Amino acid sequence: MPRFALTNYFVLLIIIGCLILIIIDRTGLFPFLRLVTTTLYGWVLLLGGFALLLGVVNVLLVHVQRIQSGQAGWTHSLVLVATLCAVFVAGLLDGNGTHSQMVEWIFDSLIAPGQAMLAMDGGRITEATCLTCGNDEPIMFNLGEEAGPDDD
Repeated sequence: MPRFALTNYFVLLIIIGCLILIIIDRTGLFPFLRLVTTTLYGWVLLLGGFALLLGVVNVLLVHVQRIQSGQAGWTHSLVLVATLCAVFVAGLLDGNGTHSQMVEWIFDSLIAPGQAMLAMDGGRITEATCLTCGNDEPIMFNLGEEAGPDDD
């Protein structure tokens, strides 16, 4: 068995053990476990925050390289990097952090519509699947048309 497979099983065993400790602590039967689970929560927050920071830096570097090399879709990368920087600066400028009005405006005005646009593939979707009322059979229709029986 490769060394990395054993490492994966070992990590999985540690995670399951920590989960069992947390579940036992939640029952309240063993109050002395509170210190251990509080420490585990602290480590989870620290590791999760570091993983998030590492992911954001990776996304930033990948998209900056895409912009610099002029790869296909570099304009989308430019919008992503600009939005990332705007949210970061807005979070730093206001003491309320993620609850500031500026961050909420950026989310409502830029991030949410951008995610909707990406979900629609930039607005180029011409067909969608729909279940018609009273019929369990999916049909295809053009966006903007009402779903109904085919008139073929």
